[in-house]
Amino acid sequence: MPAVLFTSVLAARRIPDMLSALRVPQTLRTRCASDRSCRDRRCQRVNRMAAAPLWIADNPPAVAARWLERNVLTNGVGEYWSSNLITAMSGDTVGVRSVVPRAGRLVPYVLAGGPKWFARPPRFVIWQDGNLTGLTLDHVRATYAICRLESVAGCRIAVVADRVHACGGR
Repeated sequence: MPAVLFTSVLAARRIPDMLSALRVPQTLRTRCASDRSCRDRRCQRVNRMAAAPLWIADNPPAVAARWLERNVLTNGVGEYWSSNLITAMSGDTVGVRSVVPRAGRLVPYVLAGGPKWFARPPRFVIWQDGNLTGLTLDHVRATYAICRLESVAGCRIAVVADRVHACGGR
């Protein structure tokens, strides 16, 4: 019994070294990432990603969030799980509100956010095929004018037009 206890204590002491090996190497950081006081959102995101373990930095919601940021799509809607994960992985720089299908169209899932949260029209819809809410491309087409469809990290993204943004512009 003492041997098991001693071995487990020694193993536990190695956990910080093993976790630090999973972090993003210093060489992947940009110049502004070294300045922790930087107020630029891109710098803040780089700082967060540099501190994140690789399995977090390269997971599908994080990849989709970065794609949305690069394409200046920061306000959208989607099925429940994609909405929450992408919003969290972007550090709230991309806001994705939950919608559910009802009577063939998409409606706000107000239990996941108040009515004020849905006041701004979305610029995109994001979902994964086979999601538990049943959201499909047919629901998206019935609700929004789609400018283009993309597939990013296992997610389908429909860029939609609104009163301000026509399909040709951003």
